[in-house]
Amino acid sequence: MKKLNFLKLCAALLFSALSSVSYASSASYVDSSPGAAIYSPNTWYQTNFDVLGNPPSDSSVTSVSWQYASRSIPPGGTWVAWLCHGTTSACINVSTLSSGSSEAFRGRSAATKFFLIYGI
Repeated sequence: MKKLNFLKLCAALLFSALSSVSYASSASYVDSSPGAAIYSPNTWYQTNFDVLGNPPSDSSVTSVSWQYASRSIPPGGTWVAWLCHGTTSACINVSTLSSGSSEAFRGRSAATKFFLIYGI
């Protein structure tokens, strides 16, 4: 079986922090992490993207953008990837979107990490 090597995913998070004087400010961060080399089908792998810095406790995600690349998928294999926020019950399917952006996590805490679950 060919080795599938997940190269990286960059998650750019935009969040808004409401200040005590009732005006919004915004910030963003980018994280990049190498994924696992995949040798076995039907096995799930996870790559975590840590929150950088200390977002204010009342800050929330506005949108998330991602980009990932991988080597060839073995014949008969199907790539499956889910981008999640904090829990596996808050995920979007990014299997056919090696790059993109979504507001699916809008309003969720910016202090909670994102992670990618993937496999073949």
